[in-house]
Amino acid sequence: MVGDRNINKQSIYDCLVEKGVFGILEQRINRFKLFYKQNGPRVNYDLIIVIDFEDSKEKNIKVVTIYEQSVKVRER
Repeated sequence: MVGDRNINKQSIYDCLVEKGVFGILEQRINRFKLFYKQNGPRVNYDLIIVIDFEDSKEKNIKVVTIYEQSVKVRER
């Protein structure tokens, strides 16, 4: 589990590496909000992962925050 949120670390990895992103919003230079649809009992919530690309030769990606958001927010 991640912090006080009920989000499994494996789910985060699967989203970033295995699943296709449903939507992307640029929040500022090098920071993006990624939207992933969820299945099963969490189908009414998107998993939101905010990532930051560090300006470096290694092209590292830093996960800034992760949270669930009602799909209604996306659909308005």
